[in-house]
Amino acid sequence: LAADRLSFPSMNIVSMSFGSSEFGTIGADNMAFHNIFGILSNAGVTLVASSGDGGSNPDPNTDEYSRSNPLDADYPATDPYITAVGGTDIELNSDCSINTETAWFLDPNNNSGIYATGGGISTIYGRPSWQVGLGVRTGSNRQVPDVLAPASNVKGSSQYPAVVYRSGGTQRQGAGQGTSFSGPIWAGLCACMNQARASASLPSLGL
Repeated sequence: LAADRLSFPSMNIVSMSFGSSEFGTIGADNMAFHNIFGILSNAGVTLVASSGDGGSNPDPNTDEYSRSNPLDADYPATDPYITAVGGTDIELNSDCSINTETAWFLDPNNNSGIYATGGGISTIYGRPSWQVGLGVRTGSNRQVPDVLAPASNVKGSSQYPAVVYRSGGTQRQGAGQGTSFSGPIWAGLCACMNQARASASLPSLGL
């Protein structure tokens, strides 16, 4: 990523949809990623990452929920250089206005008995100075997610938040969901903000 930034200095946003519970990560890997994230963030790059789909107790290997897994948050979303994006369930009215939007939570009637928005309190990183404000819990450790976006199907239905069309060798389409869908939504919002800031001769958002 840092090398790409040198080749493409206009790269101001990176969206990441990978990770594992902190319990399943290795300290040396965390430090290596943290150093890269720091270089990019200091260069004005906004880094967003999905908060994971394993709810409060993600499996270190599959990122699926089970109460037998350790209570944990997902990395790299917990890194303080990252904007962690969680997921919501959204229900629309017939005119496509929002009826309800709630946190994506475990609901057997929602085809998501092992999936829910990731989130929690980091056991690796301290609370960053900027993590203050209404709704932020007390404590000295990093909390995730920071923001939310639609992730899953409408409760009690099989409606997904988007249909994704991909081309490259083979052409196919499929339903998109999960916090891996929420993260790119925020990356897109940041791109719109950066475009407006550029028009006003302002730098990109950065962290």
